[in-house]
Amino acid sequence: MTVRIRCRRCGECCRIKVQHPNGKIELTDEYCPHFHFRDGKVGDSTLRGECAIYLLRSPGMLVPMDFGPIQCLTAIDMLQKRLLPESCPYTEQVPGYKSSRPGRENGNPA
Repeated sequence: MTVRIRCRRCGECCRIKVQHPNGKIELTDEYCPHFHFRDGKVGDSTLRGECAIYLLRSPGMLVPMDFGPIQCLTAIDMLQKRLLPESCPYTEQVPGYKSSRPGRENGNPA
């Protein structure tokens, strides 16, 4: 079974990320405009949705936003930067994976 099939569609990987001058990456409460909600609500573990351009994405792709373009990170980028929640199917095959996102596990804000 592929990761895409097992994906919870929680949208955590589609949250807007801001990189500070010191290199730290912060997840905002905003979602990429291409993440389309199907049911549930933000901050609720029942949130579900899907990327409207998932199959068209490419590494480093820039997504236009009102405040300027943002980079669409690949799953590998997000794993390396430890931006995915520990419960994400993408992390299951990474021994000892620890998220750098305390308090945001399973899509729930701190």
